[in-house]
Formats: sequence, structure tokens, C-alpha cells
Amino acid sequence: MNKKRSPGVYIAFVGIDGAGKTSVANEIKKWLESKGKKCVLIKEPNASSKIGELVKLAERGVLNYDAKVIALLFAANRLEFCEKIRKWKENGFIIIGDRCYICSIAYQSAQGIDERWLEEINKFAERPDLIILLDASPEVALNRVEPSSIFERRDFLAKVREAYLRLSEKFENIIVVDAEKSFDDVVRYVKKILEEKLSSNC
Repeated sequence: MNKKRSPGVYIAFVGIDGAGKTSVANEIKKWLESKGKKCVLIKEPNASSKIGELVKLAERGVLNYDAKVIALLFAANRLEFCEKIRKWKENGFIIIGDRCYICSIAYQSAQGIDERWLEEINKFAERPDLIILLDASPEVALNRVEPSSIFERRDFLAKVREAYLRLSEKFENIIVVDAEKSFDDVVRYVKKILEEKLSSNC
């Protein structure tokens, strides 16, 4: 008798710039692989596509696009990933997302774009099974990064943080983690969350 394949899981890390998404995602991938798990790390935006290239240029302020146009580019770039994510899940992979559709809702709503419209243009994006919100104040977060994006301003990131925390109350699959603690403490807590999630998913 063939052993039934365990279903894959899609986990995404979100938070304001400098909250530690990329560092934590990379560390968690290494940890899961050391436990024999099949993992794949995806990063948004995906600059390997033409749409992704435009998104990266818009983020850096090279292209002076309207905020709604940038939101549509993000949604289109995200849509390019959907089929791959579904296939990875079908094959039992743990997909680790460095950002997901929730990021667009938080960032673009902070720019004054209607949240319902943002949800509508992202309705076909693959939904993570679990979203981990790394929460940090703009003051702490900006001390960790060299500004490289039009979004990395203290006043703007304060609005984004408020949006994320509001969304965490709206969606049941978002877990908030205090990202102002040491990196080791954050990773340790995330591992605990994932151990519970993955054991219940087997």
C-alpha cells in the first residue's frame, strides 16, 4: 500500500520594512530542511518576470506610477505564482513566503487606496494557511535597514503597521509576533508556532 502523501503548507511572513521577514524566513527554511522537510522559499515581488521587474523599479521610485497602477502590478506578479504554489502544496512541500497578498492590502491601503478594491484585485492570489506578522515599530525597523524603497518612511510605515494590526484582527490565520525582541528569540517563538501548526497538519 502506498503511503499517503502529507499535504503541503503555505506559510507567509509579513510586516513593515525592517521587521525581519527575509532573515526569519531564511532561518526557518534552513531549520525545516534540517528536519527533513521539503521546502521552497518564494519572495515577493518576483523580479524574475517582466512584471516583477516593473514592480521593483516602481518600488525604487524609478518609474513614477500611480499607486493604483503599482497595486495592480503587485497583484499581477502574485498571480504568476499561484499555479506553482498549488503544485508545490500537492507534492507535500512547505512553501515559505517572504510577503504575500496581505502586504499589498496593508501597504496600498496606507496610501489611501480602498481596502475592498485591494481585496478584489487580489482575490485570485493563493491564500497562505498561516501568516506570521512580525510586528515592530517604524523606529526599530528603520534602524535595521538601509532605505532602498519609496515606502521606507517613518510616518508611512506607522500607517502600514496600523493596517497590519487591523488585518490581524480581521483574519483568523494571522499570528502576531513581537519582532522587536532579539533575532534568536523571534526565531525560537516562530519555530514553536510552526511545530504546533505542522503537527496538526500531518
